[in-house]
Amino acid sequence: MTRHTTIEVDDELLERAEEALGTRGLKDTVDRALGEVVRAWHRKRLAEGLRAGTAFDFENAPIDRTAQWRTDLSSQRTPARGTGRIARR
Repeated sequence: MTRHTTIEVDDELLERAEEALGTRGLKDTVDRALGEVVRAWHRKRLAEGLRAGTAFDFENAPIDRTAQWRTDLSSQRTPARGTGRIARR
């Protein structure tokens, strides 16, 4: 969802933000800046969780996230004739 709005923007600050973010134009600069703020907020929350020891739930985390899809793939493979090797379909 996007919103059309009218705001007053400091031209000098916009130019500096464009340079810092590598963007051109108000829309791209504002979009990138908002994304950077959200990412910084997530990094801060992660750092706080790491310091507190609550960033990861090791008790309930799956040991191997790939186990399920590897099991699914192995059921699709059949032995190649006369080679003793598994051939892909």
